[in-house]
Amino acid sequence: MQRQINSVTRQSSFDIRVAEGDICDRGVEAIVNAANSHLWMGGGVAGAIKRRGGPEIEREAIAQGPIPIGESAVTGAGTLELVEFVLFGRNAYQAFADVIGGE
Repeated sequence: MQRQINSVTRQSSFDIRVAEGDICDRGVEAIVNAANSHLWMGGGVAGAIKRRGGPEIEREAIAQGPIPIGESAVTGAGTLELVEFVLFGRNAYQAFADVIGGE
């Protein structure tokens, strides 16, 4: 079950929406998730993405690590059909802004 919980529009060219449900089924272009500097995908959101998208997502991420705090890494989406790419970084907001061309 998915339901819209809240929608927040910022004074820029994108909307941030908060929703309940499986993040892998949202039909979005990217998933931005905070990660450890080695980019290991254990539990939580990262673990759910790895379970749905396959271990190749973590292999791609780990190959780019370790990364300094504040940096990010971009991986493919594995077997996820609705996600163009998956982005992991400690500073998730900045990583999201980088993806969409924000400040």
